[in-house]
Amino acid sequence: VPIPSHPHIRQLELVPLGNGREGMYALRDPYGFSGTVALPSEAAILVTIMDGKRSLGELRQCFERKVGKSLTLPDVERVVRQLDEGYFLDNDRFAQYKGSAIAEYQALDVRPAVHAGDAYSENSEILREHLGKMFTCEEGPGLLPWEGSTASDFTTETDRRLCGVMSPHVDLRRGGPTFAWAYDRIVAESKAEVFVILGTAHTPLQGLFSVSRKHFETPLGTVATDRDFVDRLSGRFSARATAERAAAVFDDELPHRQEHSIEFQTLMLQYVLGGRRDYKIVPILVGSFHPYVLNHRLPGEVSAVADFIAALRETIDQYGS
Repeated sequence: VPIPSHPHIRQLELVPLGNGREGMYALRDPYGFSGTVALPSEAAILVTIMDGKRSLGELRQCFERKVGKSLTLPDVERVVRQLDEGYFLDNDRFAQYKGSAIAEYQALDVRPAVHAGDAYSENSEILREHLGKMFTCEEGPGLLPWEGSTASDFTTETDRRLCGVMSPHVDLRRGGPTFAWAYDRIVAESKAEVFVILGTAHTPLQGLFSVSRKHFETPLGTVATDRDFVDRLSGRFSARATAERAAAVFDDELPHRQEHSIEFQTLMLQYVLGGRRDYKIVPILVGSFHPYVLNHRLPGEVSAVADFIAALRETIDQYGS
């Protein structure tokens, strides 16, 4: 494969590495088409000037002016070749790879557990042991309620009904006990069989929300998505929104491919409810409301938000009736 003559780096994240790795940077792809590579500072600086306009020779010259250190053309070629092989460059080779990856994902009925083996163990026994310690550690809530118990065994108010919990979406190793407290409440105070998961979207959405119809795989099993609920929600939202707005919410499956925020919740649900009761999920990614905050507008006053919330509330209220 020839080396790109005017390399153009894709829209990626370049962040410094700590933990004794000073002078090193992580180049990572939030969209999940490339892996993550560690770069020395010189290579990281070279990456920042790959704008697609500079030739290899011009990159070398620009680097030397910025850093005040010499750099050989073969060194530039080596870095560019490695980036190209890892699909970090924006070119025809990446476009073909991206198209194939998207088509492969769209054809799946079940979303893979893409962060297994990285954010948590892909080995089910090791994973269960780790999740169990999140509950039994000093900061945790203790052992889960025994199987066969019901929500009424733990609630003190007869009319009390748990409507939802706020759970972190940070790495399980760092947020473990907080995850555990949230899901302990779900087991002890809820009889729900459908869980609407509102997860933070870390990549752009076509609209403000993205609803998936795929089931979710975890190392502990497959979590089913309630597609009947999704269809009803789609119908109610479509009655309020234009066809274009509705499609942006219900046909925007791709952001779920790499997103971790809902994957972590499905894993926790599978751990605490698997074998206890039959349940399903409704996976919904939520985009940023920051533009409305900047303009001093409450998100609920915006039709794109208000219409979806109204449709969601109606679907929840009428579901199963």
